[in-house]
Amino acid sequence: SSGINAEYGGTDASEEDQETVNNIQTHITCCGLTGPDYWKATTFGVGKVPKSCCPEDDQPAVNATAGNATCAASNAYPDGCLTKANDLVAQALTILIIAIVVIILFQVICMILACCSKGEYEEVSTA
Repeated sequence: SSGINAEYGGTDASEEDQETVNNIQTHITCCGLTGPDYWKATTFGVGKVPKSCCPEDDQPAVNATAGNATCAASNAYPDGCLTKANDLVAQALTILIIAIVVIILFQVICMILACCSKGEYEEVSTA
């Protein structure tokens, strides 16, 4: 994890890596792995974070060169991406579990109705 903040914005970061980090932070509305403080050890400058850490309607970007645009850390999303990703996975699992329970209940109801109708069918056919 220290590799991400050490490379991002530095000379070792590839454009694909920077784009990936920016996309994650923009779409999940998070900042850094653990929050805005995650970016303190980078070359962005004091109190600065990647522009993707801040809402679109934030102040204009500073140092907008080659994907290294920054914004003020005070305007950044407060949550880290690890926490937000865990929350998204937990939400998805909750929805999945609810869907599975509903499907199982539906199948049990169908089995009960099938058993009930089988009994009625046998009475009619033997008469």
